Amino acid sequence: MDFQSIVVEFLKVLVSTEKNCNVLWYLRLIKIMNFIYLLRVWKNLGLFTFLSVIHGMVRNLPVRTPLGDRKYLVNPEQATTYHLANSLSKLTKLVQAVPNVESPVILDVGANCGLFSALAAQRFPSARIYAFEPAPDLSLLAKENLKDHGCTVVQKAVADKSGKATLFINKKSQQTNSIIHDAVAAVGEVSGEYEVETISLDDFIRAEGIDKVDVLKIDVQGAESAVLAGAVETLSKTRALIIEVTFLDPGAQEIMQLLTKHFPIWRPIAPVLFGADILLLRDYEDKNVHTPKPV
Repeated sequence: MDFQSIVVEFLKVLVSTEKNCNVLWYLRLIKIMNFIYLLRVWKNLGLFTFLSVIHGMVRNLPVRTPLGDRKYLVNPEQATTYHLANSLSKLTKLVQAVPNVESPVILDVGANCGLFSALAAQRFPSARIYAFEPAPDLSLLAKENLKDHGCTVVQKAVADKSGKATLFINKKSQQTNSIIHDAVAAVGEVSGEYEVETISLDDFIRAEGIDKVDVLKIDVQGAESAVLAGAVETLSKTRALIIEVTFLDPGAQEIMQLLTKHFPIWRPIAPVLFGADILLLRDYEDKNVHTPKPV
């Protein structure tokens, strides 16, 4: 049994015990897990990042972490140690899965602090990269992280149509922010909200004069159906798609049925809570992804 399975079993035991005891042990478990993740940060990312995490958590300041050949800022929150210990390696896998293209056009939908875009810019220095992030504090970090890469940060939520929407915030882990209230509530506490501008991908590519998309990455915490509903033209012009498909979106099965009509070749890249990050390709020409052709 791996570490995560042990934690799951332990939580099951807690749920079956008396309520007060459950709360007490749950709080203790959070402290233990954060300490374990902090040790992983030290081991995997070094003393500098370890000290940066402690400084950021104490003073509520952004944490600076190495990624690729540079250092970038991430937002300080309760889940920072978890994401530094686990999410950075996942982002590296996602960028490594991107097909080799000269000067690609990349749309990063759900950019958070912009780390996927930053890694993609390191791999493709001449790429045109658009990073969409509606949360005000996260988009500021994304702009800071991406300013030297020439990426464009769009402070809007991508949805089925252009307009306005409510963005629901989980301040303990803003990677779970979403325009879908229940998607945030399923993994944490809805502790804030903003009214944000929305834009559909089809409206965006028309306004920007984009006639082809080499890579479309979507990670929007249960709002994938809304993004895809406004991306009919965009999907027809997209070569490769990286999308987080989870059961936080009740239309997860329909999403895969829709996408496999456009992208018949697909494979999972990395597991996530309630689902997986999936790479979908339009044809077999992208040899670097090692997708076996059926016989």
